Amino acid sequence: MHRACRRYVTTAAALIAVLGLAGGSARAQAKEGAWEAAGYLVHTLYNNQTRIGDSTGFGVRGGYYVRAASEIELEYDRSSANSDVDSDVTFDITKISFNYLHSFKPKRNGKLLPLFTFGLGAMNIDDGTHNANSPLFRAGGGLRYYLTPRLNFSFQGRMYRWHGGGDVTIQDSYYSLDLTVGLGYVFGGGK
Repeated sequence: MHRACRRYVTTAAALIAVLGLAGGSARAQAKEGAWEAAGYLVHTLYNNQTRIGDSTGFGVRGGYYVRAASEIELEYDRSSANSDVDSDVTFDITKISFNYLHSFKPKRNGKLLPLFTFGLGAMNIDDGTHNANSPLFRAGGGLRYYLTPRLNFSFQGRMYRWHGGGDVTIQDSYYSLDLTVGLGYVFGGGK
């Protein structure tokens, strides 16, 4: 595993462990009809053949709880990466997707919720001279820890598939990995 990736995963796991040991009565309060707004940091590891170095950026998402454990969300993230081949080239990468997220509740009033997510979207890569668009499919999972009944901390790892194109990357299928940490706030919903 890449050294930066190991450090990122280790830091996120340590934060979740510390939060899990902290006491308190906060429990998940996402209910049917609730909305969620969130912001997050994203670190992406690209397939070596893309010639795109690892990138770090930010993202936002908004979701609606169809049921207490089922959320649909719209997500947007943006990051920058250097080229592995030419040090003068920087890639600006933008992704937007529509996702389904399912939370599992191992304990009825648990603060720590494992989750599974998958989604479809589009990706744009711009190298300053050319740009390429690609559809993407992503799937993964993670954990949400409720700090208060409505505020949560999340960690997710998601693999996604996309196609390179044109003058930006080689025309081929690629897999990349997003690692995210963020904060979300749930509001509204039934009583």
